[in-house]
Amino acid sequence: MAEATNRHLTLVQRCKIEAYLSSGCSQRGIANRLGVSPSTISRELKRNGIPEVGYEAQLAHRTAVARRRLASARPRKVTPRHLNYIHERMIHDWSPDVIAHKTADPSLKLSTPWIYELIDRDVQAGDDDWTTMLLRKYRKRRGPQKGGGAAHLIPDRVDIDQRPADIETRETFGHWEGDTIIGTEHRGAIVTLVERPTRLIKCRSVQRYTKRAVANAIEVMMQPYADTVKTITFDNGGEFADHGHIAKQLKCDIYFAKPYHAWQRGTNENLNGELRRYYPKHEPLDRVERDELAKVEDQIDRRYRKLLNYNNAADRFAHERTIQRE
Repeated sequence: MAEATNRHLTLVQRCKIEAYLSSGCSQRGIANRLGVSPSTISRELKRNGIPEVGYEAQLAHRTAVARRRLASARPRKVTPRHLNYIHERMIHDWSPDVIAHKTADPSLKLSTPWIYELIDRDVQAGDDDWTTMLLRKYRKRRGPQKGGGAAHLIPDRVDIDQRPADIETRETFGHWEGDTIIGTEHRGAIVTLVERPTRLIKCRSVQRYTKRAVANAIEVMMQPYADTVKTITFDNGGEFADHGHIAKQLKCDIYFAKPYHAWQRGTNENLNGELRRYYPKHEPLDRVERDELAKVEDQIDRRYRKLLNYNNAADRFAHERTIQRE
């Protein structure tokens, strides 16, 4: 069945062209399958194929995008060299800011706003392939909410107002924020804890996010790091109602953010957003493999971050933990 087409071939269509060519399909047959004219396929192979090598979708796509940008009337030119450099780092989970900051070749003259501008121009051109490589997607802010959430379900709740003021400054190590990511139809969850100053994230999947299951998950997950846990700040989900048991096992103080004040646990919220890149909304989480989740956790913890002076959370956490033990 013919596919709907845009003005330009997308990366997905180019990948299909490569696959059809490998299977021996003719140019006309490929055109029929993609719903484009045979001349579009012929022109694509001539312009973006590699002589004596053949057609490679990823390279062809970058070449085509570069050609469109070079034809732009904008005064600053975008070369294939720019695009290759940026693309190769984005596929390894580098953010645009990290790419700009850690550019080894000054002749590239990259900046964070300029890289985002390139991505925006892709979107405007109907090609949003690069947006899928961003660590986080833009989302519309929610308006103010009414009510008190599930705070009334939490016995002996200690409000964040009673938390020591120095925790807010992030100058002291060992203060964590906690939350859960819920699967669609309440099928499974991932419990997350983030250390505020270093941004280290720890995760553990649970089949059911009852207060007992969540408390057990936190205790098991944090036992190897118990010496680093001074406080934890949770949101007001009923799954944290067994906080007293957590505090006893980890020998820490526990506080709760105000209802609908997600910014009071901004570090946790931000890193949960990165975790959602691997476990999107509207998907169940009751079949998450813990080995797989551990790899995702490690990948996030080893990303370079501007707010860590272009270091990564794993190294920063290890450094702070060593200092604490001395």
